[in-house]
Amino acid sequence: MRAALLWGFNELWGLFVDDENLALFSLGLVAAAVALVKLAGLPPLFCAVVVLVGCIAILVDSVLRAARRVDKADRAKAPRVTNGQFGESSWQGEPNDPLNLA
Repeated sequence: MRAALLWGFNELWGLFVDDENLALFSLGLVAAAVALVKLAGLPPLFCAVVVLVGCIAILVDSVLRAARRVDKADRAKAPRVTNGQFGESSWQGEPNDPLNLA
């Protein structure tokens, strides 16, 4: 029973802490929207649109970061392939190669 509760707590905690940037940027966006409504006197509907667009941008950024993290981890695990000449690697990566994320 205790293990199940601990697992559930860890899963719930991971929803909020897994990606620090996602949580911090979201809180900052909402705080900025509240400030725009209360201090600058902008209409709430305008700020709602700002929050919607901002949340979509934050989500896209988070997904792109996760994809880069996974791609780098996959490349680190990949075996070195040799071309048979002096044990050199067949893939060195080119500066203009879109897959070269290093």
